Formats: sequence, structure tokens, C-alpha cells
Amino acid sequence: MGKLVNVAEVDALLASEGRDWGTVEVCLAEAAGRILGEPLHAPFPFPSFDRAMMDGVAVSRASLEAGRRSWRLVGHRAAGAAERPPFQQETEALGVATGAAVPAGLDQVLPKEGLSQEGEKVRWTGAIPPLSYIQKMGSDAVAGERILPAGSLLGSREMAAVASCGRAEVVVKRRPRLALLGTGKELVRPGQAKPAEAIYASNGPALGAALWRAGVPSQELPTVEDAPAAVEGALRAALDEAEVLVVTGAVSVGPADYVAPLLTELLGEPLFHGVRQRPGKPMGVWRQGESGCFVFGLPGNPQSALVGLHRHVLPWIHRQMGWVERPEERPLTAAFENPSDFTRFLPVSREGAGVRPEPAGNSGEVMRLLRSEGFLELPPEARTLEAGESFPFRPWL
Repeated sequence: MGKLVNVAEVDALLASEGRDWGTVEVCLAEAAGRILGEPLHAPFPFPSFDRAMMDGVAVSRASLEAGRRSWRLVGHRAAGAAERPPFQQETEALGVATGAAVPAGLDQVLPKEGLSQEGEKVRWTGAIPPLSYIQKMGSDAVAGERILPAGSLLGSREMAAVASCGRAEVVVKRRPRLALLGTGKELVRPGQAKPAEAIYASNGPALGAALWRAGVPSQELPTVEDAPAAVEGALRAALDEAEVLVVTGAVSVGPADYVAPLLTELLGEPLFHGVRQRPGKPMGVWRQGESGCFVFGLPGNPQSALVGLHRHVLPWIHRQMGWVERPEERPLTAAFENPSDFTRFLPVSREGAGVRPEPAGNSGEVMRLLRSEGFLELPPEARTLEAGESFPFRPWL
């Protein structure tokens, strides 16, 4: 490793590295969780008609204010019923359901709770309502208005807007071809017999799950042993196919850590290698020219790999597709001593509106992570942290 960079420098270096993977058109059912590739504009006003907001009758408000309290009921309109000619008579009322179009000439809906009916006559028994209970055409959005900018993450609210515009196909940002490569002679794939000194490989499934939940599917490559020829062969094959490669393990400077020197031999000097952060100090980034594969080298310890993915890999990928993550801040509910002068990523669990520290003994602990729901980012200058102090919080995906 060379000179260690701090987390702010990592953010700046990654922000300077742009990739454009283009856009694709997908059907509406496949758009959820994707990132919008072009602005969405309203094709017509929302609502596209004056819409009743209550079950009741529609009348002329002028007649109500003039003292009229009964009208001749001339029919009933359900939601979705066709329009009828404007009302001319202030003595007439139209029954309406919530969501029904209110004809021109009627500008007040009287809720059914204050109405009585005798034959064709309907009578209002309450005071003049303070509201018209009519949502006017175009009050939600006018025709041509930009509803969503490009780069919007298509969650439930955004999908409702897209569907309401009548879009059966949606242009979204193309996701990169992303591969996960784990290294380590000690790793055994789940389902295989495990020698006592071996461990089951968990980084691929863990990182793959987080990527899937973030809307970025990945391919887990076969685990490679810590041998120069094997690692080089796996790296060359992955670089030929992937647009983003995440390698876990063998990125430090130990005698069997071949990933960093081989990536430097294949791709040139890293953007950085070594970060003043805990966990995850040996992290590095290499790139294959200005538009080729972008490689994240993460430590193999499970907590280091997960933190690196959530804090650095996913935000960079999302930024390339136009969406910028903005982590919320959460206060500590208990004091915490932070003796390190590195940026500390502290596992925490939610406790009311705040979070409680759940520090792991070391970054290799897998089961202990189950006690936490995410992590706080503590700045290097923070030492004794008091309850109530707030820091950026990222939930585990």
C-alpha cells in the first residue's frame, strides 16, 4: 500500500471517475427499483377533470350561499362515468361518488352525511361547508409539467406517477455488468464438506444480496485460491466480461495477497490503495482506462467487505446512473469511546429515533453483525462521543 488517503479524499477521487452505461427501455412491471433514464412529464392535467372528493351530491355553491337547501336530484354519477352537458339550473343536483367527474356548472359537493332525501328531492341539513370537496382539474399537475427528473429512483410513489401517466414502457439507466470475485484458499462454497480449518464463503452471497436489494444484480464468480497464476487468470477473465468488478480478499500486503500487485500489473497504478478507515483499511480501486472495467478491491473480512460495498461501491454506481444517496443522520442513544484517528464505521441497532452502538470484536465476525441494523460513520476527530450526538447512518441492505 502507498500513502493512506482519508475517506473524504476517496469520495473526491471516486467522484472524478465517471462512467456512462447508457439507458434501456423496460416494461412497467420491470421498472421498480430502477433509476429513471429520462425526465417524466405529465401528458395531461392531473386530475384531468374536476373530481369529487366525497360521496354526496354536486350543486351550485351560489345557490347554497343564496339560501337554497333543497334541489331536484337528476341522477347519480359513479367514478369513471362519462361527462354530461353543463348544468343550467341552480335547482338541480347530481349525486356523485368519490372520484366521479363533476360537470361544469356544479362547483360544490355536499357530503352524504349531511343530506336527506325524499323522492326526487334532496335536502342539505348542515351549515355551508368550508370546502368545495372538489379537486380541480390540473390542481395536482398541469399538462407538460415535469413530474420526475432523470435519475429518480423508482420506488412505490414514483411507480404510481409513471403508471398514472399511462406509460407501459419506461426508459431507465442501464445497470453495469457487475461481477463478484472472492479469493482465499481457506474458502469453501456452501454445500461442500468443510475441513476444520476452512470457512464457508459468505462474501459473495452477502454482497450479492445487498446489490440485488439496491437494484444492481451481480454475478458471483467461482472463488479463486491464493496462487498467482490462479488469481491472474480469474482477474483477466473477469476484466474481459465485467464493467464493474468487486474483488474481496488478498488486497493487503501479506505474502499471499496477490490481488493488488496483479491488478497494478494489468491495469496500472491504482486510483488509491489504502484508506484511513476502520474497518476496510486495505481497500483499493483500479480502472481499465477511461471507459473500461472499474475494479474495487475490498478486504475479505465480512464486515470490511459489507461496509466497503455500502459506503463506497454502491454510492459510486448509483451516482453514475444519476442518483445521489443522502444518508440520514441518527443520534447515539449511549456514549461511545472511539480511540482511533481513522474514520470509524460503527455497527448500530435502532433504538427509538436513535441508534445504539453494537461494536464488533473484529471485522471477521459474521454472527455478531446480526445484532446491528446498519452503521454510523464517525469522523476521525471524534473521540468521546456523547449520547445525543448525530452522525450519518446507513442501514444494511
